[in-house]
Amino acid sequence: MNALRVNRERLWDSLMQMAEIGATENGGSCRLALSDEDKLGRDLFIDW
Repeated sequence: MNALRVNRERLWDSLMQMAEIGATENGGSCRLALSDEDKLGRDLFIDW
């Protein structure tokens, strides 16, 4: 079985893109279940 290879830059970019959805002032994120931000995050994940 071949080992999986992770593209670190692509992974980081994806995480930062997700972090923008529901971003808070202190650098965190808040995507409460069933909120607009939650839907945006789920839709983004599906697109990946």
